[in-house]
Amino acid sequence: MERQNGLEIAKLLEVSESTLRRWSNTFERYGHKFYKENTKRFFTNNDYLMFKSLKFMIDEQGLQTDEACKIILEKDNKEVAAAQESNVVILDKRLSVTDDNHLREIMFNGYNNLNNTVIEIRNSMKRFDQHIEREKKRGKRRDEQLTTVLKESMEQKKFRMDFEEKLKKITKHEAKNVKKIPFWKRWRQRIKGWFLD
Repeated sequence: MERQNGLEIAKLLEVSESTLRRWSNTFERYGHKFYKENTKRFFTNNDYLMFKSLKFMIDEQGLQTDEACKIILEKDNKEVAAAQESNVVILDKRLSVTDDNHLREIMFNGYNNLNNTVIEIRNSMKRFDQHIEREKKRGKRRDEQLTTVLKESMEQKKFRMDFEEKLKKITKHEAKNVKKIPFWKRWRQRIKGWFLD
């Protein structure tokens, strides 16, 4: 299997070399290994197919780079091998496909694999939408609980303030009704108390 450098792969994919480097770094971050010689990456046909799938998912389906990389790398090794065989775009320029039936079969298999990938992405998006819906419901319940707690707290505070207000009114009213004893009578009572003891 012939190895291609980044410039050749970038031209085939019609992307810039910096985009290819960014995609490569993302794939490596999720565990994929590329062939390297002295820190320079070289890509195989399998790598090219991964990049082509990634480009399709980003451009046509609007996925983020990280999401698309995860989906591509999550596939079982057997599925990847089958997809690579059916989606082969031969990078070796010396090789050419002359058999029309073989070419039709490759295109048909590639279409089927692409269709399966789209179905998997749609299922993933449905699961993601369901997760978001559950989170919205959970947030709504939490908001309702907080609102209930706040209402109860406000009612308790209002009740306490009303109670304190009534208590103040009662104490003021009682204080007005109590007759004040003049100063000299209070002293007289104290003095009597001293002599009686």
